[in-house]
Amino acid sequence: MANNRHHPLLLAFLSAFFLAGSLVGSELTRSPLNPPATPSKDLAVELLSLRDERFAKDYTVALIVPGEAKFKDITVSNAASVTYFGPEIENGKKKRQLLSETFLWNEEYGWFLYEFGERLSLTTVFIWSELKGEVEID
Repeated sequence: MANNRHHPLLLAFLSAFFLAGSLVGSELTRSPLNPPATPSKDLAVELLSLRDERFAKDYTVALIVPGEAKFKDITVSNAASVTYFGPEIENGKKKRQLLSETFLWNEEYGWFLYEFGERLSLTTVFIWSELKGEVEID
């Protein structure tokens, strides 16, 4: 006669597996209707150091405030103002200065910083993002 009872460890494993899978899935599934309120301090430092090509230890985030960003005729609702201490080189010496940056969020990049510049005589958009790292578009 076959034993129809399941082993308690197997049930515990399967429960943990499916619960963890649903939590991970929900963390990775983002939509414009429910973005994270702000980037974490660690993520802000990571993106700032990626952009500036500096060490993370050179940055200290003071505060992060969720809000909106306005660009000409549009308002971006998924934005955060990050105020931080960052490095400045003056007369060959590194100093700390208080700065502020606007971080934006969308599904493609997650939290990101961007700026316009020029590379090889082409106008280029430089993006430093949570999901794609450093991106150049020209």
